[in-house]
Amino acid sequence: MNATGHGEDRERIGIVWVAHRAFTLPPAATVPLIAYPAPSRSRSSALRAVEQTGRTWQISCSVRDLDGALAATRAGIGIAVLPPGTVPTDLADVGAALDLPVLGEVDFTLLTNPRSDGDPVRALIHAILRPTPATVTERR
Repeated sequence: MNATGHGEDRERIGIVWVAHRAFTLPPAATVPLIAYPAPSRSRSSALRAVEQTGRTWQISCSVRDLDGALAATRAGIGIAVLPPGTVPTDLADVGAALDLPVLGEVDFTLLTNPRSDGDPVRALIHAILRPTPATVTERR
């Protein structure tokens, strides 16, 4: 639990570039990002990484939650930055294939609603923070 008692702290968690498997991006093209609104650690990391390579970026879709990021990514709108444990099998880590820089890790905290049923919430937190191949499955 974190200091508020309503979440699970995680010091650092890896993040990766995620896109639809058929997504392509020419080497000098502007990077279309699917991102959470600022302030967002994953957004900041992505922007900083792209800028350090000298490439340009554009927020092609702003999303409020993981479902939005996955839907936009599946639609081919752009590239999202997500923890590997949240990437379903129909999407892919495309960093190397698209010659994007390694993102590394960010501080990450999952917040919970104290009125939510605890067992499903704990299972979700476990799946995200401690992923195994069996926990990452195709969604919808």
